[in-house]
Amino acid sequence: MKTNLTAGVIGLGVGESHIIGYDNHTSCSVTKICDFNKEVLENVAKRHEGKLFTTDPMEIISDPEIDIVS
Repeated sequence: MKTNLTAGVIGLGVGESHIIGYDNHTSCSVTKICDFNKEVLENVAKRHEGKLFTTDPMEIISDPEIDIVS
């Protein structure tokens, strides 16, 4: 069984809370984040460096490396 899970977050209405929650868990980290609004993505990117950002949710949904999508 995999011990470290990777997550992708789609939608940043309350999604930023999900990012923080996953990243605070010792066995999980967020790798990709999606929102249709580029301005929102840019603002969130400033607070969450080292993650990949996209406006295409399929980049998260179809990524075999992501274990959790919220």
